[in-house]
Amino acid sequence: MQKFARLGLLFVVILLCLFQLPATGQSKKVFIVTGKIVPEVETSESGTIEMSKSGAAPTRIEIPKNGRFKLELEYFNEYTLTFMLAGHFSKTILVNTDIPQEVWKRDSDFPPFPMIVQLFKEIEGIDKSFTLKPSGRVFYGKQTDNFEKESIFNDIQIGDQITTATAQTAQVKKEAGTITKQESVDLAMKQKTFDQSISEADVLFKRGEYPAALLKYKDAQRLFPDKAYASDRITEIQDLMKVMANTEKQKTDLEQKYKNAIALGNGSFDQKNYQEARPHYQEALQYKPADAVATGRIQEIDRLLALAEKQKQFDTLIAQADNLFKAKKFDQAVAIYTQAKQIVPENEYSQNQINLVTQEKQQVAKLEEQEKAFTQTIDNGDNLARKKDYLQAINSYKKALELKPDNKLAADKLAEMEQAVATIETDKKYQETILQADQALAGNDLQKAKMYFQEALKVKPTEAYAANKLAEIKVTETNETKFIELTATAEKAVSNQNYDESVQLLSQALKLKPKDPTIQKRLDEIGTLKKQQAADTEFAQIIQQGDQQLSQQKYDQAINSYRDALKIKPNNEVALNKISGVEQMLAVLEKKKQYMATIAQADKSFDKKDYANAQEDYRKAQSIKADETYPAGRIKEIDQILEKEKQAKIQDDNYNSAIAKADKSFDSEGYADARKAYSDALTIKQGETYPTG
Repeated sequence: MQKFARLGLLFVVILLCLFQLPATGQSKKVFIVTGKIVPEVETSESGTIEMSKSGAAPTRIEIPKNGRFKLELEYFNEYTLTFMLAGHFSKTILVNTDIPQEVWKRDSDFPPFPMIVQLFKEIEGIDKSFTLKPSGRVFYGKQTDNFEKESIFNDIQIGDQITTATAQTAQVKKEAGTITKQESVDLAMKQKTFDQSISEADVLFKRGEYPAALLKYKDAQRLFPDKAYASDRITEIQDLMKVMANTEKQKTDLEQKYKNAIALGNGSFDQKNYQEARPHYQEALQYKPADAVATGRIQEIDRLLALAEKQKQFDTLIAQADNLFKAKKFDQAVAIYTQAKQIVPENEYSQNQINLVTQEKQQVAKLEEQEKAFTQTIDNGDNLARKKDYLQAINSYKKALELKPDNKLAADKLAEMEQAVATIETDKKYQETILQADQALAGNDLQKAKMYFQEALKVKPTEAYAANKLAEIKVTETNETKFIELTATAEKAVSNQNYDESVQLLSQALKLKPKDPTIQKRLDEIGTLKKQQAADTEFAQIIQQGDQQLSQQKYDQAINSYRDALKIKPNNEVALNKISGVEQMLAVLEKKKQYMATIAQADKSFDKKDYANAQEDYRKAQSIKADETYPAGRIKEIDQILEKEKQAKIQDDNYNSAIAKADKSFDSEGYADARKAYSDALTIKQGETYPTG
């Protein structure tokens, strides 16, 4: 009971879900606490919350009559929340919103924290000093990655506190009934003085001014020796002061034990006997709890042992994977190399081996696929040859040679097929040439027919059919000469766009060959050309107009003119190209505008040393105009800046590590080791004065 009274705890924070919270995301800037005050006695009064942030002056927050409240607390602060309601004891809870930086950077989106605060009815006349201390706290828990509650008192303990205080008050009242009125007044003044002394002592205790607080608690104890709070505080302060009053000899003994433990640990550590070194550093922590040197060495040993274990696992897996690789078990080897890579990602051997396995696997698969394709191609050629489809068979054997250029089987089969084709090629060519000659003759194309018949005679000189046809063509050529002259002259007139003259000449030719369909067709075509001539003139004028508008940078008007030209000549390539050119020109201008805006934004970020956003914008500019060199230069410059900063940090870390090692050796009188470590530091950062001072 006395311990509970000394802590001054009066309430229990019960963390329950009071009502359905909205399923909305928490702001990343504030931590929200929602809840309700539940009084022991119903009242129509409104409660208040007295809130102070990190020791600042408190502010008051009014609570509605329904008791519900919602608080928005900034991160990285400690809040003191005191809940007050008329007729009830006040209660205090601490809320620490400090979270690790890595959590803050990753995600500070925490759900609202629900809280029910039960307030107990105030009993008039009892000692309230136990309400001065917080009775619980809310804080971030690493294990749950969320905010947690810690309740120091439960309902039974609070009830015991109130029961004890009530009994003490009843005893005082009982005693007060036996004293005079004047004595009652003196007792009330005595109680007031007691409360004032306790309040002042608590303030001094919180500030760590223990001697002054001890005097105040003793003043209060003299007033009411039977009240446990003052006595418990006196005992607590005296214990603290005894601890603080350790003799210099004890400190010297502890220091020597600490140095001996550190020396033993360093000896084992330098010999890389980490398992033996660790207990010595742990012993040093018994003499100097939280000592940075011992703690640092323990952490380094744990790290080195963990690395050694990881390296052992890595080497075992690599050996297994290498054996699988040699046995051509590629998939199993990749799986084991991947496991090794996950254990030691920074070791490039596993990834390099994965790449080699993948390459060899692909090469084997490629060779197998090539052999399969070669066999299939040869079989296909053989089937075609059996069907006497020699040309397709030749194609198959050529494809086989492409797969295996030096293969004798494919070369022999190709030569065999080419010989078979050569045997029938002469006859086939003769028949094709005769067919072409007959078709030309049927179409009254005497020159073409004559040419084909002559070619057929070259292929087979003894064939009479071609010779007879050539004799027939010679008879008709005389009559054809004038016809040809007339049509040629007519065509010349057409080429000169003298369409009336060409019509007259073709009419004469038609009299020579009334049944010739090409003449009448040509006459119809010339009529169409006359109409086209007029359309060409109008088309050229509109195109010229569009070109003039384009030269004046009137892009929209130029496109409209070119589209008018298309109405005259739909799908005309010139007009379409003109439209496409203007549209591309507009696109280039817009692209240039976007590029310049993006470069300006990137340069602005660069000047502000906002290299991440600058680099992103330079890459956007690259995607807009890939041929521009400026963004690439800037990106390279940023990479160099970042690399330089990274190397500077590495140098500083190495230097600081060497200095720390040297200072530690110097402090432990290991001067030779200290001198070597200071020299190492000067090697890292030449020109530094500290190592030589």
